[in-house]
Amino acid sequence: MDCRRSRKDPFNLDEVLAELPRAQLDSLWESLLSWITTGLESLIPENDEDDADPEKAALVSAIVDTALSTVSALQSEAEDTAPVPVGLLQTASIVNTMLLSLDELPSLDGLCDRIARLSELWWSRRLPEADSLAPPVLSYLLQLVVAKDHKTTRPLVQRACSLQPCLWSGGLTGSGSGRLRQLLCGAAQCPQILAWDEGVRFVAGVLGMSALRTPAHAAIKAVLPSVTKVEAMKYGQAYYRAWRMAETADRESLEEHCIQDFMYHAVHASRAPGCRLARLLYQLLHHIHGQRRHRETAEMLVRLYQPILWRALTVPNETVQLNATFILLDVFPLEDPSETRVARDAELARQSRLLADLLQEASHLVRAAAAKGVCRALSQFWDIMPQDCLKQMMKVLLQDMAYDAASVEVRLQAVSGISVVLDNPFTHAYMKSALPFLADAFHDVQLSVRVAVCDLLLKVKQIKTLRLTRPLSTVTPDCLLCQNIRYFDVVPVKDLLARLAMDEPPVCRRIVQLMVNSFFPSGESDETLLSRCICLIQENREASRRFYHHSEKVLTLEDAVRLMIAIRQALTLHARKLQARQASAGETSRQRHMAAAGSDKENSMVGGSRPGKRRLHNVDDRSVLSDASQESASSSDDSALEPAAPPPPSSPLDKEEVVVGLVDVTAVLWTCRLTELAQRPDLLETLQQAWGRVLPLLFNQHRDAPAAGSLLYVASLLPHAVMTPLASHCLSALKELPEDASAERCAMLLDPLINWGRCDDVIELCAERLQAAFDGERSFVASQKNQRRSAGGVRFRDPRRGQPRPRLALRWLMHLFSPSLRRHVLTTKYGAPLRELLTWMSAAVPPAAEERLSSERPHADRDELVIELVRAMIVVSLALAAGGGPDSADPSNALRELLIWGRGVAKAPARWANAALLRSVSEALSEAAVNVSLTGCVAPELCEAGLQWLLLHLSASDASPERCLTVLFHSADLLEAVACRSDRADELRTLCREEIPPLTGAAIGQLLRLSSAERPPQPAQLTELSSHLKGVLAGWRLLGADGEGPQRDLAAVLMVAAQRRIASDKLQGSTSAPTPDLSPLVSSLLSPLWRDAAGAQLLAGAVEEFVNAGREKTGRGEEEMAEEGSNAEEDVEQELSKVVTAGYVLHALTAAAPSAVPHCRAAASAALAAAQRISETQLTGDDAAPQHLSAAKRLLEELNARG
Repeated sequence: MDCRRSRKDPFNLDEVLAELPRAQLDSLWESLLSWITTGLESLIPENDEDDADPEKAALVSAIVDTALSTVSALQSEAEDTAPVPVGLLQTASIVNTMLLSLDELPSLDGLCDRIARLSELWWSRRLPEADSLAPPVLSYLLQLVVAKDHKTTRPLVQRACSLQPCLWSGGLTGSGSGRLRQLLCGAAQCPQILAWDEGVRFVAGVLGMSALRTPAHAAIKAVLPSVTKVEAMKYGQAYYRAWRMAETADRESLEEHCIQDFMYHAVHASRAPGCRLARLLYQLLHHIHGQRRHRETAEMLVRLYQPILWRALTVPNETVQLNATFILLDVFPLEDPSETRVARDAELARQSRLLADLLQEASHLVRAAAAKGVCRALSQFWDIMPQDCLKQMMKVLLQDMAYDAASVEVRLQAVSGISVVLDNPFTHAYMKSALPFLADAFHDVQLSVRVAVCDLLLKVKQIKTLRLTRPLSTVTPDCLLCQNIRYFDVVPVKDLLARLAMDEPPVCRRIVQLMVNSFFPSGESDETLLSRCICLIQENREASRRFYHHSEKVLTLEDAVRLMIAIRQALTLHARKLQARQASAGETSRQRHMAAAGSDKENSMVGGSRPGKRRLHNVDDRSVLSDASQESASSSDDSALEPAAPPPPSSPLDKEEVVVGLVDVTAVLWTCRLTELAQRPDLLETLQQAWGRVLPLLFNQHRDAPAAGSLLYVASLLPHAVMTPLASHCLSALKELPEDASAERCAMLLDPLINWGRCDDVIELCAERLQAAFDGERSFVASQKNQRRSAGGVRFRDPRRGQPRPRLALRWLMHLFSPSLRRHVLTTKYGAPLRELLTWMSAAVPPAAEERLSSERPHADRDELVIELVRAMIVVSLALAAGGGPDSADPSNALRELLIWGRGVAKAPARWANAALLRSVSEALSEAAVNVSLTGCVAPELCEAGLQWLLLHLSASDASPERCLTVLFHSADLLEAVACRSDRADELRTLCREEIPPLTGAAIGQLLRLSSAERPPQPAQLTELSSHLKGVLAGWRLLGADGEGPQRDLAAVLMVAAQRRIASDKLQGSTSAPTPDLSPLVSSLLSPLWRDAAGAQLLAGAVEEFVNAGREKTGRGEEEMAEEGSNAEEDVEQELSKVVTAGYVLHALTAAAPSAVPHCRAAASAALAAAQRISETQLTGDDAAPQHLSAAKRLLEELNARG
């Protein structure tokens, strides 16, 4: 065998065995038989812990390989001339018998596989005793199939399937057939075997055997709830295959005990949340339903469903009726081919009426399922269904179910189902008049329904296109009628555009896809595209913006650039025409004035004036527009002498709305395609050159018109070097804005400056305005202007120097920081002016705020200015601190000093007269403290100041539950941020250990004080509380060893909070029967702990420490405690509330996390001991307390029994 395995050795064992004489072959196997007997006896170790001898295993393996070679050599000869040697037969029988025993040794896996292959080869050649050799090998292979630690492969399944016929020849009648039966049922129960067709055939073969059918069916039913839909369908294939292959008696058994059993449970299975059995059974039966075109299958379905289905469709149980509806719609029409045509038509009419009734059932789930299935049935069987039932169904679908106010799902399935009906060409003639009934569904309040209507319109559009492209010879009359179905006949264009202007992106994208051929036809000229665009703007300007915003999927980049160039050319041509018209009108007016002036001069000379010297230059000093009356008179005289000139032809561009709409379309297309344009520099350069030349001209004509803002936005997309005049105009106009300028007007001027990189000018302007308003001194940035501006920079003089308008400047500043994504760019590129501004704010804000806080005279404008200034300083400092860099410490210190100042102000509220301003400033500082970790700025000094401020603000008299929840959220977020930081990690972890536990404890305590039976927390607040506490625990766990102590402290705080709430809810004045149920607030406090094993163990330890905390006080005599000055009654009541709390909390903990029972035994024992001590004191006087104590003791005893 070593020579055979060597590639260099030419020895070929197969050739040698094939040429070996018969006598020598018999002698060889007689000798090998003695060796195999001896080798196998010594191969299995006596001790289970020992392994097999490698040398003996190699010897047996070599003999088995020789047997394989011998059988391979024998198979090429005729059977009558090549009888199997007796020694070989006995050897194969011996190793086959030992196969299952050897399989228990992991080191002999290779040997077992060779033995199995020897028996498989023996079976495939039908050699003597093959029927007895195959079952053990099949058992071995099935063991590998069902083993969890062994991967089931297709070759393994194929090998097992090839040996399955041995079962039909008496393989299940031997002595070891019991184990084989179990393995066969286990293989049928293994879903992995169904991944291949061979596995499906194997399971079908098992089900086809009468001896295995019942246990195999039970095994499959047991595993069915956990399989996938695909595996359930594979099981359906196996059952159907077994039924098709079975004889008459076996068929009846399969129908009655297997298939009908599945039918019954499919109808009656639960559809509760998390229960998948009904859907899986439906999937299993779906394959059998799909074979109903076969005559025998149809007869079987009718026969088996007869006692189950029709009765289930009329029962009042909603779940049963829903399951039956799904099955009927899947198997529809359920007819018996053996019946006459008249009987089948009557049965079809009965089932159709039943479907129509299901559409009007009381249950919305049944109606939704019926709508989906009925539409599928209409699409498939439109021609054969009775006309009265068909009209009734369509009427209910279109007029009732599409507008069902009780269920969104019903409306959705009705509208989606109509799209399925359109798949049948013979429905189009009817749908032409029926579809307009769905027009109002396009305005449904539910997004999914509106999307379904859009999909329906797209289906109508696609159907029309498909019919037009068909050969004329194949067009039927119904298809010809379909040519007139147009989507705008179903939903008017005005409704489509109105919804496009206001709806969400899923609907807008579909409307664009629907109307793109109307407003952007492919292959048309630029003039046509421009006219369609203008038409869309005139119909609905906002819809035009949304149309081109969502056109990325239907318009190429080249098409978008082409339209933008066409818009530019049209606007330029119209602007030049207007310019020429204005110049012509001005020239005509000037000539008329000159003619009028010459006539006056002649008249004066004729009137006898004294002639004088003739002047070389006779210049009229009067202005052209100086005398409106003369102009009017001359115009009237001229008009009397000359015919009136025809007015210029009107153009859509004469309307300002159209111009604004075209510029908006350009801005939208350009903005949406910025990424694509960056990858196509040729197209980008073309756009920049085209628009860069005409934007100044267009802006001059529309300076004071609504189009100015859109033109500025388009200009901001061009480089600053090209648009320098417009940038200068924006900055100049910004300086001239009044105090009450709208936010839109400010954004129109600020956004272009930001895009052009002129933020430094805006920041300097804000600084000048603020400083001028507060101290009136020279701007602190004046000395920096010449350094940051180029030599050719434009200088401006503020014409309203006496009106600094600081609140307007603060609005500009906040607008710069309004998008969070812009802050990093601002702090990176303009950090120097921002830090200078922050330096001034740090010096100016506290004195100005204290001045207004001390003032008793109300002044709303000044108070608002102080508040806005504080918020602006917080925003600037947080942005600069979060930006990092070498100078980030200065902004952190500025904010830290502001928080320290605020804490000093808030500690003495009686000192300040302006309480409203104090509250507003406190709220602003609280937002700053919370946002410290959100911005990524976790400097220890700043975090400490923020946490101390929150702790102070939490104890204020105006504290609210929202403030407590905000503090918990900030604690969780800060812990997570600290866990991710590597710089100054030790300082931050120390800070968290010292500051966060008292802060979270104060928040929980304040929340308990604010909530009561009359004012309980809202459900949303309880959900938020649980989530934030979970985040705090997760943050402590991220800190590792540093968080173990705080976790225990938090658990102890939660236990104290639970005791207070349980004592107030159950022990104070309660006369009702004691219940262990915790209040929603207590459950929200403790549920984050018992959601995982570590938290449950932590809570159990906290309960034990909580009970033992006051142990030394209880159990002493009343006289002893009275001598020490303590109140025995109060101590016992406190201890009683602890025991009750421990009992109820442990009960809730073990109910939510049963695995925590062993960890709760110590706490339960301590609580029981405390309860015993309380019972001995006999000092409880409250009627409710003993009842709750008894209830808690009973729960604790039950817990100990479970442990």
